[in-house]
Amino acid sequence: MIFFLSLSLLRILFVQLLAVMWWRIPGIKSRAQSSLTFTVLIPVRNEEDNISALLRDLEDQDYPQKLFEVIVIDDHSEDQTATLVRDFIDKSGLNIRLIQLDDLNGKKAAITMGIGQAVNEYILATDGDCRIPSTWIKEFASRFGENDHPNMIAAPVLMEGNDLFTSIQCLEFSALIGYGGASLQMGVAGTCNGANIGYKKEVFHEVGGYTGNEKIPSGDDEFLMFKLFNRYPGTVVFLKSPAAVVRTPAKKTLKELINQRIRWSSKWKFHKSLYVSVTAVTFFVDYAMLITATIMAMLGLWDFATVASVLLLRWLTEYYFVSNVVRFLGGKPRWFNFIMMQIIYPVFVIFLGIASIFGIYHWKGRAYS
Repeated sequence: MIFFLSLSLLRILFVQLLAVMWWRIPGIKSRAQSSLTFTVLIPVRNEEDNISALLRDLEDQDYPQKLFEVIVIDDHSEDQTATLVRDFIDKSGLNIRLIQLDDLNGKKAAITMGIGQAVNEYILATDGDCRIPSTWIKEFASRFGENDHPNMIAAPVLMEGNDLFTSIQCLEFSALIGYGGASLQMGVAGTCNGANIGYKKEVFHEVGGYTGNEKIPSGDDEFLMFKLFNRYPGTVVFLKSPAAVVRTPAKKTLKELINQRIRWSSKWKFHKSLYVSVTAVTFFVDYAMLITATIMAMLGLWDFATVASVLLLRWLTEYYFVSNVVRFLGGKPRWFNFIMMQIIYPVFVIFLGIASIFGIYHWKGRAYS
């Protein structure tokens, strides 16, 4: 029981630290008119249901169209994605191009090809199933234009859902966004999301792009962030602006969710970051002990009141952190959904930890192991 109490204390202190760092992330200081030029990269595969809406969002940007281009990189789509993009190009005044992968496949190959054809100084990347606000590019331009001149900006993503299943996903995803932003404020690289990132084109080439991890399906966001963070300390920042929040849908089925989370967690074993490795292992062991403590208390082998008090303290601490992140993103934190997440998530984490090592997952119609 002492081990459980010790881990819980570490967990509570760490989450409190994240909460403090989240509050300390500065907002954009100046929103003066910018002349920075951007290339927006959208790697897609089978996004016929979403791509048109995203392109309309880009068409409606509150940023001069002469200062940005859009490149859609089609990764061998088997639906009407490419046709819809071509139709949009014919009707739109947006500077937009469609390119298609030939003998290569995967998101990293798509992004690399897009950067190879990009003509502008800064790269912005998002996913084909996302929606972006009209202020998206302008917010990145404002942050890139500040005096510290960052090389890379990780930006917030809101996962949207309506029922209990998707709402729990949204809470967990918000915690990851908060962890990533707070970690950067703390001076360490934790995580970011490829649905909303920006970086200088030249630094992508200077660090060798995805060389060294190009065969890992996932991690187009984090592995690049770690390269830039290590090569250029202090130049990777988090864009804490509600006007830059990108929205993405939650997974509708348990199968889709498991595939997504195994894909995400499978890249942890390739991480060279001590901070990420220690955090992942500690959280895994902590959740295993949490399950053990709950079972032991229910069997009367451990003091029930002590275990229950520790659980309550953990929940209060984590709710404070997560609810603040959710409100910033534009969501609505709900106690019932949060408690359900706390009950389900420890078992889910243990399952994912094992499945990410031994399991096979599918992504965009392809199988990976």
